[in-house]
Amino acid sequence: MSETPSLTPDPGARRVQVAPDVRRALRDVFTGRFRALLMILVGLMLLLPPLTSVTVYQYAHGSLTLADLASLVALATGILAYFGTRMRWVLLVMFAVAVVATVLARHVPHLQVPCGMVALLTYATLMAALAARIGYDVYLTTDVNGDVICGAVSIYMLIGFAFGSVHAAIVLSDPSAFSIPPDLLAQDPALGPHRVMLYFSLSTLTTSGYGDITPVSDLARSLSNLEAVTGPVFLSVVIARFVSMQLASRGATSG
Repeated sequence: MSETPSLTPDPGARRVQVAPDVRRALRDVFTGRFRALLMILVGLMLLLPPLTSVTVYQYAHGSLTLADLASLVALATGILAYFGTRMRWVLLVMFAVAVVATVLARHVPHLQVPCGMVALLTYATLMAALAARIGYDVYLTTDVNGDVICGAVSIYMLIGFAFGSVHAAIVLSDPSAFSIPPDLLAQDPALGPHRVMLYFSLSTLTTSGYGDITPVSDLARSLSNLEAVTGPVFLSVVIARFVSMQLASRGATSG
């Protein structure tokens, strides 16, 4: 007669121990102040293509999609969460100007280019300001943890998003500035191929360079070169900063 296995845990059994540093890093990632922003940015990057195909409102010369709404909500949330009262109001006014310019660009044909450029460049400025604000906190921190790493990754992605808006503004003012495959030009015709240029921006920032979209004009090439340099330099500076802070922390502890 076989014995029924006992469900009572063996007090002598060896338990899997998680290192305190690993536990702290996981806690910081899931409870830190930059965690939500990073999750929003990653979600936007993954969901923008399917959300672009969902039309909320049809304009005479364009459409409002779920991707537009998600991007606006994410940017407004970042402004409200990371800036003080005075700067917050300044950036919210800029945000309102960008939204109004977007609506005018999609309603009034002869204002499509100027208002579209104002909207895209303002969005780029807001994302750059958000990246700078987070970078200030990340750079001044004296403790490298999961939350700080989330902040650094968020800055990296915001740089790519900001450059994407600038590239889209260039395409809007000069459609021949980039060589873009015809099947991609159909995306977001009212303000230029914004989602396409975001893809180009992220591939340039990470130095992937797939080659399907290429800069042609001098301005487009200059900004693409600047972005291609910015990506590796940012990663080098962040890694060097984190390593130096970690070494300084260990030296202070051992001393």
